[in-house]
Amino acid sequence: MNAAVKYTLAGIAAVILGFVSLGIIHPEIEYESRVQISAPVTKAFDIFIDTSMMKHWMPGFVSFKPLEGKMLTKGSKQLLVLNLNNEQIEITETVEDYSYPKFYKFHAQNTLLNSTNTIIFEGDSIHCSLTVKTKASGNNFMLRSMFVFTEPIFKQQQDSTYTLLKRTIESHLDNHNINQ
Repeated sequence: MNAAVKYTLAGIAAVILGFVSLGIIHPEIEYESRVQISAPVTKAFDIFIDTSMMKHWMPGFVSFKPLEGKMLTKGSKQLLVLNLNNEQIEITETVEDYSYPKFYKFHAQNTLLNSTNTIIFEGDSIHCSLTVKTKASGNNFMLRSMFVFTEPIFKQQQDSTYTLLKRTIESHLDNHNINQ
């Protein structure tokens, strides 16, 4: 084997090893989204937990159904089904903590990833803020390594989803006030 081939193979091996090592060095990514909502905290939280409203703010929403336990109680499990790019994605959510109307924490799991999601509503009878904190990891070294590069995409998708929730909450309140 000539020297050029050896150096090329060594270079390819170094790139692959470097890529895989990213998943070892950074096994988890973290990102956060924040939105301000012109709505009372209780109304915003009510719309957030209303499964019939999810189709309005969750891209690709197909269904959300209980699997185990009473919904919104610690340890209960739900199945979220999304259709993204003509691919059905099933995510099992396990409630880790819940406190109406301020806090919802759950663990999400599917074939590609595991994540812990903390959703915090703060506010009063006029305005509220929504903060979503996510910690995610891929289910293997290759996915963990890829997540290092795709973290900005995950954050952008999360920002977009919760901006849609904000719009849904505010438009629902506007429509509700008009109909009264």
